[in-house]
Amino acid sequence: MDPGALLMLRSARGLRSFLYVDVDPCDLKGFEVLEIYHPSMSDGFVNSVMVARKLTDRLIKYEWSRLEPYLWNKADDDFPNEAL
Repeated sequence: MDPGALLMLRSARGLRSFLYVDVDPCDLKGFEVLEIYHPSMSDGFVNSVMVARKLTDRLIKYEWSRLEPYLWNKADDDFPNEAL
């Protein structure tokens, strides 16, 4: 996909996830989630809709560099033992 291109996908939430795939926005690595619509029971729609934009490689690297201090590394000696 080209950077800046839009991705629209259908998902499900709650009991509807037995019929359709439940997509978590966190699973969309390399995409900026723009909108998520979860229908109510009275809407008559079954699927949730998610719209996301493909990020450039530069923005993906920037996002990961922001998260890196919060990611746990098994080789890190500073990790608390009580969490094991």
